Amino acid sequence: MDRRNALLPALLFSSGILLAHSSVKAYMVHGWELGARTGLMWQEGTLKINAQAGPDTLNTERHLADNGWLGGIFVGYNWKEELVTLGLNLNLDWNGIDDAHSFYARDSSGDNYLFRARYERDFFYGVSGRVGYRGWESITPFVRAGIERSTNRLHLVAENVNNPAIPVRLLDTNVSHHKTGYLLGVGIDIPVMNKNTNLRFEYNYHLCGRIEFPVSNGAISGKAEYQPNAHFLTVGLQWGQV
Repeated sequence: MDRRNALLPALLFSSGILLAHSSVKAYMVHGWELGARTGLMWQEGTLKINAQAGPDTLNTERHLADNGWLGGIFVGYNWKEELVTLGLNLNLDWNGIDDAHSFYARDSSGDNYLFRARYERDFFYGVSGRVGYRGWESITPFVRAGIERSTNRLHLVAENVNNPAIPVRLLDTNVSHHKTGYLLGVGIDIPVMNKNTNLRFEYNYHLCGRIEFPVSNGAISGKAEYQPNAHFLTVGLQWGQV
């Protein structure tokens, strides 16, 4: 066998490795993404109050529902292989929902109370992963799951209104509690302008465990419990390197 014939298998083998390596590089890409979003948020839950009003017990509950606008920013990193995208995101969202709710309750001796409750979570910040699959015309539906942290605040006022003409304020407290929760979501990326810029439509469900707020002021002492569930429906502009 001459020298040229001896080199031929080696050249073919080397070329195969280079072609395979180029193919992998062509189909496996990764890069950063960033964006901003806005949309609608609504939340709901049951507020339970268990307290002692002097010698009497006071147990009541009230369903609270609020809605309003939100805004947020996000940054992430994506890995894309052919039609599948894996992503890791950090997000920060803000809302101004803090509606006041008024309701009446009665203690064990029959005294009447007027409560005013205001619950708010100004900021949500969390980390989540997502999996997307590119479908028709480069549109990519995806699912998301993650954990988040929020600051929960409750402003609670209680007045004895046995004599409605002269209400007696017994409680006026403002307490906060940091809580870790979870988020689940679905969405879709639709290319606009170029392949690296997308409109992102997304729905997120945010669930949080039971939050206990100690309430004590003057003649009332006890605790309030609230377990909020929040929903985000947003549209955002996302720019990415893949």
